Amino acid sequence: MNLKELYQEIILEHGKNPRNLGKTDDFNKDAKGHNPLCGDNVHVFLKLNGQKIVEDISFEGSGCAISMASASIMTDLIKGKNEHEAKEIVEDFLGMIKENPELKSENLEEDEKTKLMCLSGVKQYPMRVKCATLSWHTLVSAFDDKNEEVKTENQKDMSKKEQIIEEIKKIYDPELPVNIYELGLIYDVTVENENFAKIKMTLTTPNCPVAESLPKEVKEGAMQVEGIKDVDLELVWDPPWNKDMMSEAAKLELNL
Repeated sequence: MNLKELYQEIILEHGKNPRNLGKTDDFNKDAKGHNPLCGDNVHVFLKLNGQKIVEDISFEGSGCAISMASASIMTDLIKGKNEHEAKEIVEDFLGMIKENPELKSENLEEDEKTKLMCLSGVKQYPMRVKCATLSWHTLVSAFDDKNEEVKTENQKDMSKKEQIIEEIKKIYDPELPVNIYELGLIYDVTVENENFAKIKMTLTTPNCPVAESLPKEVKEGAMQVEGIKDVDLELVWDPPWNKDMMSEAAKLELNL
């Protein structure tokens, strides 16, 4: 088994059988998080003792496989650590998932680093990074006793971005009963100055029969959103599309 296969196996295992799922008895800290674009929801529960050591940690929630796997792995690794060590691990993980090539924390054993590194592949897909990091930001919020729900999107741009994605979800691959967003063809969507959208997408293959028409449909769909004046659509081939990029809903629809 190569490293990529090992990483995929860890994600699937934690996604299907998440550890520490449920509400911790006698928790004394908690926080909620929400990723409106993917629909991920998480509620983290902590039980800290007088020395600020995490005696118990758990979570409730729902979401994509990446979101659930990340929360599961996080709770496994944070249990038994003190608050300072836990926050240091969070900082190291967030740095790795966004740009750093490896984990540097001395508070993690090598096998624990391997578990975390299984999520490193999502850095290629900006929209999936938010799925992987939601529970971690929520954990910090719980430690800090913040009362506001953690959200992955800037409130100002969220509505237009969400509307664009909803338009994209109306577009289907002509050969599959799955919309192209769930199929994993949309790598990133951003909105600048409230009126300029940037979309990065791919196709299943460069020789796809809808290679010309599908990007045009996406651009036209985005232009349907009120307030959007222009759309910059970039068609990319790196990283190449594969079945692992499909959402859990798409895999279920296609019996994969």
